[in-house]
Amino acid sequence: MGCIRTDDYSRMRPTKSNENDHGFAANSIQDSPAPVAEAGMSSAGLGITGRFKTLTAAAGEPDARSAPMRILCVEDSDTDFELLRFALRSAGLQPVTRRVEDERGMREALSQDAWDVVISDHNLPQFSSAEAMRVLREFEPDTPFLIVSGAIGEDAAVAAMHSGADDYLMKHSLKRLAPAIERALAAATERRRRRAATAELRASLDYLRTVLTASPVAIITFDGRLHITLFNAAAEELFGDGHPLQVGRSRPVENPSNLRVLERLRDAVQMGPVRNFEDTWYRADGQARDFSFAAARLGSDEGDGAVVFVADNTEQKRAELAQRETETRFAAISANLPGVVFQMLARPAQRVLLMPYVSAGSTGLFGIAPTEFFKDPARFVALLDAHDRDELFAALELAIRQGHVLEGQWQIRRADGTRRWIQLSATAREANSENWLFDGIITDITAQKETERELTRSREELRELTAHIESLKEAERRAVAREIHDDIGSTLARMKADLAWLSRRFGDTPEVAAKLAGMTQLADGAVQTANRIVQALRPGILDYGIAPALEWQAKDFASHNGIAVTFETNDEDLALDIEQSTALFRVFQESLTNISKYARASRVETELFATPTSVTLEVRDNGNGLAAGDLMKPTSFGIRGMMERVRALGGWLDISGQAGHGTTVMLSIPRQRSPAPNATSFESQP
Repeated sequence: MGCIRTDDYSRMRPTKSNENDHGFAANSIQDSPAPVAEAGMSSAGLGITGRFKTLTAAAGEPDARSAPMRILCVEDSDTDFELLRFALRSAGLQPVTRRVEDERGMREALSQDAWDVVISDHNLPQFSSAEAMRVLREFEPDTPFLIVSGAIGEDAAVAAMHSGADDYLMKHSLKRLAPAIERALAAATERRRRRAATAELRASLDYLRTVLTASPVAIITFDGRLHITLFNAAAEELFGDGHPLQVGRSRPVENPSNLRVLERLRDAVQMGPVRNFEDTWYRADGQARDFSFAAARLGSDEGDGAVVFVADNTEQKRAELAQRETETRFAAISANLPGVVFQMLARPAQRVLLMPYVSAGSTGLFGIAPTEFFKDPARFVALLDAHDRDELFAALELAIRQGHVLEGQWQIRRADGTRRWIQLSATAREANSENWLFDGIITDITAQKETERELTRSREELRELTAHIESLKEAERRAVAREIHDDIGSTLARMKADLAWLSRRFGDTPEVAAKLAGMTQLADGAVQTANRIVQALRPGILDYGIAPALEWQAKDFASHNGIAVTFETNDEDLALDIEQSTALFRVFQESLTNISKYARASRVETELFATPTSVTLEVRDNGNGLAAGDLMKPTSFGIRGMMERVRALGGWLDISGQAGHGTTVMLSIPRQRSPAPNATSFESQP
């Protein structure tokens, strides 16, 4: 820690005023050397070594006469002031001086500039040397203060020296003025050095006290007798000892096991500092704790004792044991999982994907041992083909961007050349701004994929079979409708004609006329029933187009159920093939049937919208809506039939609604259909 010398302090600020040859103040700026650093603790001063005995040496002192000396004179006589200046120049000094004669002038001078020496007359009309010294000490406690007086008693001089004056001289004998100034400057320098050393020592002790108090590390010292000589706060808590040691006191270690620990530490530090020494220590409450010690000797003699830094490793030891047990358990679990547990490092921007860890299951799934993965962490990417690799990186970027779990299914080519389907699931955590860590599991889903493929194929076949059956049913309905219309209808027509003939020939007899009238009513009813059956089996209105057919069905439903039904279309002349028209008509019929059974609606809105590529039908009601699970009922055969009809035509059907807010049925089919695969195989069935 550097000290500030007297002449250094005087040059810390540029000179703002000096005296001309006549002793009057004149404003000027003089050149001055670069200021030295203010007193403070340097980085070296923070080092507390050698049992805190070493302080930083004071800075070297330049020549006291390397710059003009600045002297403030408290004098009311111009003549005495000039004599004083003459005496100083005669001694080889070239001082910069300023004269003041009262407290106000002195305070102004001290506040404006820094002064090397203050010389004061003893008695002034408005001031005194004692008052001048008091004012000086308010500004600077170490600046030399000399009394030069024409008349001062011995008692007054002794009192002034006791009050802090550096020297006193008589005005008629100024030969020793220069030596007195030099002695005063040297004394001031020494005072500053002592003050700086004291401040540094106090700062070092405060620093040490703060470090010991605030340190989370337990620190103790012991002497050559193995008595504890220092506990910091952390040590008191760690050792469970609530009785802090006072400075200069020591305490013996009573527990024999703990004493043996200190003995081993003392023996160990004889060979040099101890970095990591672990042993069991018994706290004051009897608990056994696992401590880690670092120690160093406090001096060069064996009896100087040591300083010890102590850490409680008990919880760490338990955590390490628990971690080992967890790792063992994890290894056992992962080895028996039907898949591979992995950790993956991803940098999607550079398309970097590494697997630094895979479990033992990699041998069965990839045909590659975990040790081979450790040698080549990028090997997993090589197992994917180019398309799946692109999909994997796209899924990585999406999972990172949206904070989702990474999930996906891809194919790999094993080491033996066979291909397997895998499912990857992992959670992400950011390693840094570019790298992400994924922890997850990879499972073999090849068998599941085969089952799904078989199930999909079976569903497609079932869908095709359903479509074929529906087609056969529609054809059968058309055939039955033709039979009823052509045969039964014509038969009933002939019967009505015959009844009319009989009525004309034998209608005069009341009994016969009544019988014939009854038979005619029965025949009319049979005709109506036959027409209704024919219409249900195959609406003849479809021959006029799908739009007229839907409009007729809407009106018929409204007339029979008392529910208002509207129908709108953007193409009155929409032409579809018979299967498409029939499917749309049947779905519309089923929708109206469901409305009449369950919806309790008062209004239905229907819209048929055609584009060059598709046809969309939307049916909306204002009824009860749908409750959760309504569409999943096992008895919802009507809905399933609607869906199958639409899917068979390559379209889609959506049923949506909320409880109390009505239901919407919407379907869309393409206008041009590609022939269904395997359709001929069904046609060839007997």
